[in-house]
Amino acid sequence: MLLLKFQVGSSLFAVDSKQVLEVTPWVNLRPIPLAAPYIKGLFHYRGKVVPVVDLAGLMGAAACQPRLSTRIIVIERSAAGAERSLMGLLAERVTDLVKVADNQFMPPSGAMNNVSFLGPFVETESGLVQLILVDQVVPEALDRALTGSTVERP
Repeated sequence: MLLLKFQVGSSLFAVDSKQVLEVTPWVNLRPIPLAAPYIKGLFHYRGKVVPVVDLAGLMGAAACQPRLSTRIIVIERSAAGAERSLMGLLAERVTDLVKVADNQFMPPSGAMNNVSFLGPFVETESGLVQLILVDQVVPEALDRALTGSTVERP
């Protein structure tokens, strides 16, 4: 599996590169009124309006800062009963890809089991990296609002 790696604070995370359509520089985002603080806004991507989630803010860390290595990771994901949709994940220090075998992953334990979007860990040369489950990043109620879907997740 090929993972796109980034940082939140001092911790390393990654997304499966199969779900990544493109990695773009940070652009000006249109705010969404009354949205959760980690929903940074909307941007125009190849003829579509795409919501952007600040992964650092979602995890309770300080919001992403505009750095040269801060990027919007455009992903395709399953949304609450709807067709696949696009979403941008704002992340800092998006710098490299790492290849790992599926059997190298270790499951999360303890309190991390309560955070639906945090997946298994894998040890890399850079340190311990945790996989982000992109289909679980947005809470169900907000997911329905963003996609217009009324079907609940199983």
